[in-house]
This record gives sequence, C-alpha cells and structure tokens, in this order.
Amino acid sequence: MKSGKQVTLINLAGVLLLILVMAACAANDSTPKLPPASDTVDDIPIEPTDPAPSSDQVAPTPSPAADSLQPYPYTTPLPPPTPTILDGLYTKQVNFEGTPTPCRRCAPYRAEGGTWTLKLDSGAFRVSHDGTGFHGIGSFTIV
Repeated sequence: MKSGKQVTLINLAGVLLLILVMAACAANDSTPKLPPASDTVDDIPIEPTDPAPSSDQVAPTPSPAADSLQPYPYTTPLPPPTPTILDGLYTKQVNFEGTPTPCRRCAPYRAEGGTWTLKLDSGAFRVSHDGTGFHGIGSFTIV
C-alpha cells in the first residue's frame, strides 16, 4: 500500500505533466502562420458555378482554383515536377441507389454519388467531386 506522501507526489507529478502537455499544445507566436486559402488566382476572383441538373452525362470539371494550388511537403520534399507516364485525367462515375448512410470512420473522400475526377500531373495529384465541390491535392512518386 502506498503512503500518503507517495500518493501526493504521484498526483503532483500528474498535474505537472498535464500542465507541460497543455503548454506544449498551446499556440506559439514564434510558429510561422500560413495565409488562409483564397478563392482568387492572380487577384482575379473566381465565381463558383453550379451545373444545371440534367439526365445527360456530366463532363468532369476540375476547379481552376485547385489547378493553381501545389501540395505542401509535410514530411518529405516534393518530387521534381517532371512528367510521368501516369499523367492524365481520370474520371469515375458513381451511381448510388438511395441515400448513403453516414460514416464516422470513412476517409474524407469516400465515394459519393456523382463524377469523381483524378488529375495526375508531374508528380502532383488533384481529386475533385463535381456534386459536392470537394477537392484535394497531394504529391506522388513512381518507384
């Protein structure tokens, strides 16, 4: 059985550890702040357009704003911007019967009904969905 002094020291150590973790997680003014993403390219505002509903096939429409963005090298440097054999525009039409059920563990780009577009271009990829306006960017290398 632990004595009262040992319990007090353990509690004090736990509180100190909690304070250190909170201080480490707090915002630090010395960290560089990135400017917020904007919807403009070269100071030209881009107006969002909603496609008219139709029963015809929907042509893929990658966002012009997404084309101007570049992936951020979080853990590894970006690959050199050289053309690859995979470069091109790929589309996938997903047809769902009814409403999909909510999923709390799914990836943020899980299959939603509609037209998905994947653009591979010189080591950068762009994923977009026409129906929801979702788009994402990243980098890839061929080994």
